[in-house]
Amino acid sequence: DTDEYELLSRLLLCENENERCRHQLDTFAKEQQQQTDSITTLVDEDDEDNSTVDYVSVHEYSLLYAYVTQYITGTDKLRTNSFQLHTLDGSQSGIIIIDTSAQQHLWISRINTIIHNLSARTITELNQSLLSSEQVLYATWIHERVININQNRLPEWKPVFIVMKGSDLYIFDDNKPPPICSYDFICCSRIYPIVEILIEVTPSKYLHDDRQYCFTLTVSNDLIAKCRYFNFETKNGLDEFLSNWQRSLYMSVYSVKNRAFGCMYQGQICRLVIDINNGFEMYNNETNVMLWSFTFEQLQSSSDNGRDKIYFEFKRSSLPNENESTIKIEVQCQHLRILIHVINAFLTIKLIGKRDNTID
Repeated sequence: DTDEYELLSRLLLCENENERCRHQLDTFAKEQQQQTDSITTLVDEDDEDNSTVDYVSVHEYSLLYAYVTQYITGTDKLRTNSFQLHTLDGSQSGIIIIDTSAQQHLWISRINTIIHNLSARTITELNQSLLSSEQVLYATWIHERVININQNRLPEWKPVFIVMKGSDLYIFDDNKPPPICSYDFICCSRIYPIVEILIEVTPSKYLHDDRQYCFTLTVSNDLIAKCRYFNFETKNGLDEFLSNWQRSLYMSVYSVKNRAFGCMYQGQICRLVIDINNGFEMYNNETNVMLWSFTFEQLQSSSDNGRDKIYFEFKRSSLPNENESTIKIEVQCQHLRILIHVINAFLTIKLIGKRDNTID
């Protein structure tokens, strides 16, 4: 009863916070619209000593959670010396044409700087209402390549908003707006534990089309799309994402510290524990006796059958010895893909820790 009461209290708090944020956004939008309606530009034109005045409408766009793109909407084709602005409410500017490529990059850079500053301020305010273990570390727009299986159409690119929050990755797609308050995270339907995700940068020769700076995101419990293909418009965007991904992964691994998987080993019902400090540990479920353990450094290689079995090859000691024999172990696990992703995540963090000693 206490847990139900606490959950109900949190939901009511989120709803109140959501209503307050929505009211602030509505007020802001009305003020922006009033300012837009009142702004006109007067242009004097002389025509055979007859002066005329034209009223030119000035359109204003909120840059909070907006994004700029040089690509033709839905395609992999770049515009020449032009770009388009897309806003939080789904509206978009016309095609903004610039004289030179240098001016185009300058305009885009300045707009992106303002967008980044507004987003950073919003995230800072949002984090004030979140627990320290649930803080938002990174949020951005990216584009996903979507294949319409049931339609005779070419693949198209659609914008999605991703957030690294706590130990989870949130994906706001299907026209869902970015999160403004904590309640929006509860409404998100695509939430994945970061340690269960595999990120792989796509080499140039394996790109699906003309869009550069792509990567795949593979999840093991998504019934709709197990492998998703994303794109950043710039190399800096991709590099920033990868840097924040490593930080999020590091924090997630040391937050969970270990993961246990039910499995079969030599006919026994067991559990395989992946521990960031101890490495690999196998326990008998009935007796709770440890059957064996190996450090990450002792892992020589691993492979799987793609269905339910993983094969380990461990060195007998953690000291380097070329002539040392190895121990081969076969484990059967129903959640094979999740197990592989978790092992990859823990090994990645151990490797980063060895390379950099620490992550700032």
